[in-house]
Amino acid sequence: MTNALVFAAALMVFQNPRILRFDAAFQLSFLATTGLIFFAPRIDDYLKKLIYKIRHRLDLIGEGLASTKKDNFYFPYFRRILSETLAAQIMVLPLLIYLFGRVSIISPLTNLLVITVVPYSMASGFITGILGFVWEPLGRVSGWLSWVLLEYKIEVVEFFAKVPLASIHIDKSFAWVTAVVYVFILWKLFIKKTPV
Repeated sequence: MTNALVFAAALMVFQNPRILRFDAAFQLSFLATTGLIFFAPRIDDYLKKLIYKIRHRLDLIGEGLASTKKDNFYFPYFRRILSETLAAQIMVLPLLIYLFGRVSIISPLTNLLVITVVPYSMASGFITGILGFVWEPLGRVSGWLSWVLLEYKIEVVEFFAKVPLASIHIDKSFAWVTAVVYVFILWKLFIKKTPV
């Protein structure tokens, strides 16, 4: 994964070196993917241990309060999504502060609700495109499913954007903090081999 990420980034920079400085989408995507590769597994392990401790304490309080099926109690699918969301957020947070001066407080929850339908919306969009080539009316019918899934994502984002204090303003003068955070992250990832 690391080699693929570096190779893809190198190709994009080779084609247009200006994206390193002027393309926020490239910068955020690269950092988010880096977070998914390096941080998500560690956060997932931490959440797994945390849930195990909670389950153990519930077992001590009384039988029947905690699930006897460990896999069901862990909700591994949602735990993985939460781990990936937090990993991406952690990695892009300093750059978001530097570029926009705002940080979303509820983005992990929003992402959790949106990411669950992303694979289905991508698959339905692909199928709709194929069916549209085969027979246009069939593609239109399939397109309604794609529209429902995409509309759901838009509605979720717009709903949470209206929540009071959904994001907070952080002065861009904190750019030096951004540099310190990135140095710390790189140190944890590549020099000190202990989990973050």
